[in-house]
Amino acid sequence: KDKYDIALAVTKQYSATQDTIDIATEELIEAMSALDGHEFIFPNPAITYGENIVISNNDRIQTDENNQVVISAHMAENAMIKSSSFTYSNAQGISVEQNEMSLEITRLEETGSLTLSFNVVDDYGREYSVVRDVLIVEKIIPVTDLALTVDGAEVQANTTYTVSCGGNFSNFPGLTVGCIALPSNANDLASVSYKTSSSSSPIKINASTGEVTFSGLFLFSSSYSTDITCTITNNDGSTVAKKFTLKVNKK
Repeated sequence: KDKYDIALAVTKQYSATQDTIDIATEELIEAMSALDGHEFIFPNPAITYGENIVISNNDRIQTDENNQVVISAHMAENAMIKSSSFTYSNAQGISVEQNEMSLEITRLEETGSLTLSFNVVDDYGREYSVVRDVLIVEKIIPVTDLALTVDGAEVQANTTYTVSCGGNFSNFPGLTVGCIALPSNANDLASVSYKTSSSSSPIKINASTGEVTFSGLFLFSSSYSTDITCTITNNDGSTVAKKFTLKVNKK
């Protein structure tokens, strides 16, 4: 690295002689040749718990029978680094005892939370940062069922919900489809999405918010219908889905 720094400095010296440039270049080439079989080891920082389970952002981490869990910062063996730091912030509902690159966390409430930060600087001054917001829970409880709603009111699955436009589709009142995750204490929900059964239908739904709109150029029918499906995905990849039929009448 010293040879690299010298060569870099020479390239910035516009007054450097050709001999100086040649010497710096030759020494850099020799240094690069010496690296054969001694490649740079990147730090590849990660934050883990349990049996080296890598933590992703917004993960739920389950405590043991003593309401405790140990979270650690790891990097590649023999990583070529200048410095590293492992810190936490925004701790709620937990107590934390730090021992260098590990945190022993004790859950004090049903659910706790904190932000983890692992920062590394390698030998070339390059910075690597891993930041994770996590929940500390007694038990990971996936969503196993859901209730559908329209504008906050529950709608039974596999039924038809009818909207009237008072004689003109332009009077479509607009509505928002939602859901209630069940059981009520589920804590493993990753995402909620919505879709209609027909992309050509004038009834459209926002896949993220569930907001329903109605639009079209040639609306000759007196009513239009589409199935709307709500899908909840848990962090483990499992899903729960239910649907109902939305019917929009012109009258």
